[in-house]
Amino acid sequence: RRAACFARSATSSGRCLQSFPRKLCSAAAPLRTCEELLEENVGSDFAVEADELVMDAAVIFANQDVGSLIVRKRDTWIGTISKRDIITFCVVRGADAEEYYIEDAFTPRDEITVVRPESTLEEAVATMLTNGDNEVVVEVDGNASKILSARDLAEALVSPSNSST
Repeated sequence: RRAACFARSATSSGRCLQSFPRKLCSAAAPLRTCEELLEENVGSDFAVEADELVMDAAVIFANQDVGSLIVRKRDTWIGTISKRDIITFCVVRGADAEEYYIEDAFTPRDEITVVRPESTLEEAVATMLTNGDNEVVVEVDGNASKILSARDLAEALVSPSNSST
């Protein structure tokens, strides 16, 4: 048997696309931080204002490859809105996305998993999993800088650092 750790990315059909050797998931490698991902422009920094319509957020989701947006109110981040928030609000509750505002449907800041830039990727993943979330918000000086998804973190953990090449 091979004593190796393999991380695999799969298509929807379940076929293996890539296998990453143990050296890329080894604890011996230097721990990367969320700040490094910010410097590599990983994650989403799309934002909306709380007084915009839910439909405005839905349009961004339709046009961009993101799952959540930072919600701001007068230059202060107050939470996030996700595709799931919109589905729950509009479909399950029957609300009209063209009549309700983001502040009616978003997830407030105190219910969001937040990490600092100096947090390691492993810490971010552990915090995200502990809280049962699919993403973390990286907060810099009290402001939401970016949203890192589980996919962003997984790809960074199994890929070599862009900054070391």
